[in-house]
Amino acid sequence: RLPEKDIFEVELKIRVDAKADGRALFLLEVAYAGVFRLSNVPDIATQQMILLIQAPHMLFPFLRRIVADVVRDGGMPPLMIEPIDFLALYQARVAQGAGQPPQGTA
Repeated sequence: RLPEKDIFEVELKIRVDAKADGRALFLLEVAYAGVFRLSNVPDIATQQMILLIQAPHMLFPFLRRIVADVVRDGGMPPLMIEPIDFLALYQARVAQGAGQPPQGTA
């Protein structure tokens, strides 16, 4: 959460550790973030749903493209990460927390 009460930062992180025949081919770590303003969303549960489902859903295609380009530019076949169902991840976190909305942001 950023200093202003309606501004939030959502960060996606990915780590790719590629190996072949027990040898390391490459290691890639990427952190990709976006800043989101949530106006007129006073309910914390709704804010969390937006920040944990919609925001990462918006950021993911850009992160996916960066990973594919960096791996390809490094001389390897492009790595296309499968789409992620952020709604299912959110629902699993809620279920794991016995119905309590998850704390924090993605």
